[in-house]
Amino acid sequence: MPSSDAFREYIETVCRQVRWKRVHPSIAAELETHMCDQCDAFQAEGDDAQTAEEKAICEMGDAVVIGQAFDTTHRPKPQWTMLSIVAVLLLMGIGLRLFLFTDAEVHGNLRTMLLSCGIGIAVMCATYFADFSLLGKHPYVFANIVVYTTLLTSLLFPGLVNGRHVSVAPVGAGITISSNLLLLYPLVVAVLVYANRKRSRKEILIFCIILAVLAVIGVLCAANYIVSTFHVSRWQSIFHPELDPTGHGYFPLMIREMLAGAKWFGHGAVSDVHHTYLAQSPVAATDILLVTLAVRVGWGAVAAILVVFATLLGMGFRLCCKQRSVLGKMVSFAVLFTLAAQMLLYVVYNLGFPFLPPMTLPLVSRSGTAMVMNMGLIGIMLSVFRTGDVVSDVQPAPKKQAVAI
Repeated sequence: MPSSDAFREYIETVCRQVRWKRVHPSIAAELETHMCDQCDAFQAEGDDAQTAEEKAICEMGDAVVIGQAFDTTHRPKPQWTMLSIVAVLLLMGIGLRLFLFTDAEVHGNLRTMLLSCGIGIAVMCATYFADFSLLGKHPYVFANIVVYTTLLTSLLFPGLVNGRHVSVAPVGAGITISSNLLLLYPLVVAVLVYANRKRSRKEILIFCIILAVLAVIGVLCAANYIVSTFHVSRWQSIFHPELDPTGHGYFPLMIREMLAGAKWFGHGAVSDVHHTYLAQSPVAATDILLVTLAVRVGWGAVAAILVVFATLLGMGFRLCCKQRSVLGKMVSFAVLFTLAAQMLLYVVYNLGFPFLPPMTLPLVSRSGTAMVMNMGLIGIMLSVFRTGDVVSDVQPAPKKQAVAI
């Protein structure tokens, strides 16, 4: 039966006791369904409509008491442990620049790191308290914003990072603002798949493959890797750098030689040439930070950073599996995939296997746009864990006009 004015008044009284307003619709729907079922049951026993309503409300109990009980059980889940791990990783990144590099302005870029941390914290707070379900309601708007922003920054800031011309010297891979925006593309794929989830599995699989191929091409193009990708000598040098010690194999061979002299604890036994390289190369504090750490402090310090990061990913995966909504699972998994892929590529690169250019070890190795992007993504993931229990899957808004997507 339809909800009466008495039912609506009771529900409003209950909801007024619950401070978390976002949970009001689900509480109202739950109460309305229960009271209507009770009313129908009383009417089936022979009571008239008004008597059945009064008995249903009386059976529910005092509205204020019920509302206070809902207020106790329905609260956001802040995930303080994960927030603490994020803070630890940020402090590790800052601490390495303070104590590992003597010239913070040249090698550690401490000022940029601190500025990026400040902006990143603001962005993470904004996404943390935002309504992540808007991604599911307006997936094409989000996708077009990301795509057009990438195109615009690639035209306006070619080869620039924070206004400076930068390239990764060991492999000649340019790092640009637009390439850092590629960190958002797994999330774009997730919300687009969510928007088209009622299509057949075959169509969704083809759609994902096309987007994955485009993303890989975008990464290669953004890093100037597209030409060298098809050179057989470059792939041979990854596994056998000694075959081309002065060409493609120079960088992986140098990395492996330095790591061979690293110890578990303490300063490693490496040559003066390698010490000079780590002291003068700008990538020592960014792209090969783990190599620098292993040589100067030991493998133990590298393991500590990776354990902290793996803990963040493990907790995120556990909470991701607990999400009730499809949107919550897909969004949180997309963020976890982005973070894990960065870590994996970075570790493999620092072990002397440069398959792809490392974007960053999130929150630790690189500042600037990448830092802000990763903190924003972490904020979205934590927003899912904080409020995902009350989010229901909805159909996305009609696609009025799709330009990029």
